[in-house]
Amino acid sequence: SITLSKRAIETLADQRAAYWQGREDGLYRVARTLANIFGDFEDDPVDRRRDMYNSMMQSVARAETTIFQVYAVWLPNAVDGMDSRHIGRPGSTPTGQYASAFRMENGQANITVTSDVADAMAYLTGPNANNDRYVHPVPRTIDGKDTWYFRIMVPIINHRNGEVVGGVGCLCVIDAIQPTIENTIKTREEIAAISIYSSNGFIIAHFVPERVGKQLID
Repeated sequence: SITLSKRAIETLADQRAAYWQGREDGLYRVARTLANIFGDFEDDPVDRRRDMYNSMMQSVARAETTIFQVYAVWLPNAVDGMDSRHIGRPGSTPTGQYASAFRMENGQANITVTSDVADAMAYLTGPNANNDRYVHPVPRTIDGKDTWYFRIMVPIINHRNGEVVGGVGCLCVIDAIQPTIENTIKTREEIAAISIYSSNGFIIAHFVPERVGKQLID
């Protein structure tokens, strides 16, 4: 009896894990699609690349409601070799480096410079640049509401020579996760409790809502 009960629970756990894995894969798929398009940058007109890539990310920001912000960081002079000519341009760092970010505000996808430039550069020039990047949830106030978001990034790889030239990132708020697990518990009588954690022990969602945002060790 105990063995059968354990198997039933394991089956339920596998089902929910597959569901949330699919949600996660969907977010990475958005970033990878952009990164793959950007990887053909050498085939695009040099003087239009920034405008083209900004337009693509702006469209994604408008369409993907689960993503709070979409952005790209390119290595210095990698996108078009003209960083110095783009100093002062929206979406560029003080040196002209491409670091555009788009997020929805008041129904508009507005451009800004991502705050992730330093950390993204460390990732893109480090030994794990070819791997997907994940940053554990951190607090943020969005539209006057305190919440948490996590960050993902995938590399932009030059399709001609295989070199990493930049990265596409997404900021994703955790707000929609808690209501989803609460609804699962409500509608699936065989499920009594669900918890979702980041790999550092951060509680993303929990059957006791007050625990969201705390650490598992606590």
